[in-house]
Amino acid sequence: MTYLLVSDLDGTLLTSARTVGERTAAVLNRFIAAGGLFSVATARMAYGCDRLLAPIDLNLPGVVMNGAALYDFATNTYLDVRPIPGDAVAAATLAIAEAGVGAFVYGVRDGLLRLGHARPEDLAWTQYNSDRAREALPPFELLGFDNWQRLGEIVYLAVVGGDQDLARTVAALDGVAGLAAHPYRNIYSGHDCLEYSSPDAGKEAAVLRLKQLVGADELVVFGDNRNDLGMMRLADRSLAPQGSVPEALAVADEIIASNEDDGVGRAVEAHWEAWVPVGGHQIHD
Repeated sequence: MTYLLVSDLDGTLLTSARTVGERTAAVLNRFIAAGGLFSVATARMAYGCDRLLAPIDLNLPGVVMNGAALYDFATNTYLDVRPIPGDAVAAATLAIAEAGVGAFVYGVRDGLLRLGHARPEDLAWTQYNSDRAREALPPFELLGFDNWQRLGEIVYLAVVGGDQDLARTVAALDGVAGLAAHPYRNIYSGHDCLEYSSPDAGKEAAVLRLKQLVGADELVVFGDNRNDLGMMRLADRSLAPQGSVPEALAVADEIIASNEDDGVGRAVEAHWEAWVPVGGHQIHD
């Protein structure tokens, strides 16, 4: 039996300091060296993950932008991009404008991820508009609400505004074909977040594609937030760190130590004999 382990990043694999714990990094590197299959699934863009995941000898593609794409960190290429249909993009544009909120728009053109924003004031949302993002990506474009397709195939939308603004946007877009909402709470700022992708994206669909790509028999996932629930429900085994949102704790098969206490690493140690491929070395070799 071959197991694919997939972990969410923020609140699960990463500590509150946005680092991988030393124990977790050491365990995962031994797991990968023993032939184990490990990857990540995150709402983040790919560009920042390379730095965050540097302590891990990751050798599989990862799930980025809540499943809008699979990304090969070794070659810095997108392997599987799921664009939002054009009519759904048009519906989202209209609803976001009518709700009086803004958006960051993610498109892929010529193999590169390109970012735009609907309004000048959207740039105040540094969660999406960071110095590192600007260094790593082509120049951001001010798009308004009419020119989103300039970025190429639109693969992801991040709505920006207050909680009531987001609620109005969700209501306006509820039931629109070609759109899937990914609401979650930012564990660092405490703000609610609302992001959209194609319905055939999402972490749950993306981890299944990754499972097929690597030829795994069983899927084990680690998650802590509302945007992890889909992949946790479909996994053969799901694990949630202490301190996860109540919904994640409710669906998890196992509650593990918190992300501050190397929960992922400790869980891999505890299940080593089951999850390491036959012939892989023992944990204390």
